[in-house]
Amino acid sequence: MNSFEEQGRLQDAKIMLEGLVLLDEGNPYLHMLLGGIFQRQDHNEEAVAQYTAAIQLFPEDIASLANRGETYLRMGRLKDSAEDLKAAIDLDPDGQHPCGNPAPLLATLVYEALQEKGVEALQETKKRLDKDAVANPEAKKVKTDHKLSSR
Repeated sequence: MNSFEEQGRLQDAKIMLEGLVLLDEGNPYLHMLLGGIFQRQDHNEEAVAQYTAAIQLFPEDIASLANRGETYLRMGRLKDSAEDLKAAIDLDPDGQHPCGNPAPLLATLVYEALQEKGVEALQETKKRLDKDAVANPEAKKVKTDHKLSSR
């Protein structure tokens, strides 16, 4: 999928993955990839739906948990974000999984915003995420270089 993105053909990848999901609804990896495309396109509700499908099929999917947590954060759903990020951290406490690495930082940002419980805290959290995305554009790319563990 990264080659689709590099070629500016994210929409083509989305169409292809939507077809594959129809053919193999029980494949959590396909749902995770499709969720990543929706997340890159800022289609948050669709991203959450795909990540949720992946997690229902494979509850130990660190990538889907971390990405859904990040998507929830961008939607302002702090409690949901915190729950997913905590689950991702619990599954990968040493940060060895390539998709779990940002989870502790995001979880910290979410908990700070929850403690302050103000619109300003949420706005500051979003600014910090946006600043990180600008400073590290590779971090926002969909991660596809890992394999899901067998169930």
